[in-house]
Amino acid sequence: TLTFTLTDKEGDVTRASVGLTVAQPNRAPVATDDARTTAEDTALVIPAAELLANDGDLDGDALSVTGFGGASGGTLVYSGGTFTFTPDADFNGPASFTYTVSDGKGGTDTATVAVSVTPVNDAPVAAGDTATTAEDTPLVIAAADLLANDADIDGDTLSVTGVGGAVGGTVALDDG
Repeated sequence: TLTFTLTDKEGDVTRASVGLTVAQPNRAPVATDDARTTAEDTALVIPAAELLANDGDLDGDALSVTGFGGASGGTLVYSGGTFTFTPDADFNGPASFTYTVSDGKGGTDTATVAVSVTPVNDAPVAAGDTATTAEDTPLVIAAADLLANDADIDGDTLSVTGVGGAVGGTVALDDG
C-alpha cells in the first residue's frame, strides 16, 4: 500500500492510499531432454505425459505439448497425446526428435528426445539360381557360386544350409 498526501495552494491537505501489487512476470517452462531405446524396424510409442514428467514450470503452470519435429533417423507422428517415432527401414544407431512445451501463458521451451535404435539381425535375401547340364551328366555347383547373387544387409557371412526343388532330377548338398 502506498499512502500519499495532497496539498492545494490554500493549504488544504488530504490523504489517500493506493494498493499496489507487484506481479511476478511469467517464467518460461523448462523442458528437459529425454532418452529412449527401440529396436531396428520397431516403432517407439511414448505418451506425452511420460515426456512431460521431467519438465517443469517455476510458476506451477500446467504444461502441454504445442509443437514437435526435427526427427532424424526416422519419422515422427504426434496424435491423441502420443508420440510415435518409427525408425527408417533397417536403420540402427542414434536418432532423435524434438518437442516444445508451453505453460499456456506465453512461455515455451524445447527438449530433444535421443533415441538409441539397436540393431537386429535381418534375414539374408537369396536370389534364384539356374543351371543346366547334358542328359545323364551330374552338375556340380560350388556353394560360392550359389551364394554369389545373394545378399545380407548386415554383412554376415552366408552359407548354404539346404537345397531342394530340383526339376527332372535330384539334388544333394555335399558339405565336404
